[in-house]
Amino acid sequence: MLTKIKDNLYVGPAETLDKDHVFGLLEAFIDVRTCFYEEEGDPPTWKVRWDRLCYMVDSIAYLAIEMEIPVLVFCHGGIDRSPFTMACVLASYYDMTLGEAYDYIKDLRPEINCHFDWVAGWNERFDRSR
Repeated sequence: MLTKIKDNLYVGPAETLDKDHVFGLLEAFIDVRTCFYEEEGDPPTWKVRWDRLCYMVDSIAYLAIEMEIPVLVFCHGGIDRSPFTMACVLASYYDMTLGEAYDYIKDLRPEINCHFDWVAGWNERFDRSR
């Protein structure tokens, strides 16, 4: 399911790309899976590639906010990595904390998961409100 977050900002799973209507609505498709990697373990856990994520957040904001290009931010299921990335965009460019951004997205897309370890990592590295 495709979810509109803000003007020109959308989140969804990779399967959204199989729907013909998105190509008339959206112009840019950003796969954020390259910003994360799976760490071995039982169970395996997702870790963030912070340098890539910071670059991706700024790129998404440039396309959607500055260039006013409709952007779909997606990952495999649209419940973990892409909502987190979108929350980072909102926190960086819409005068929200990351917690407020997550709450905002969760109101629109209730199925998302909040990864508190990712939130803590973002706050340590890139919190621009400090």
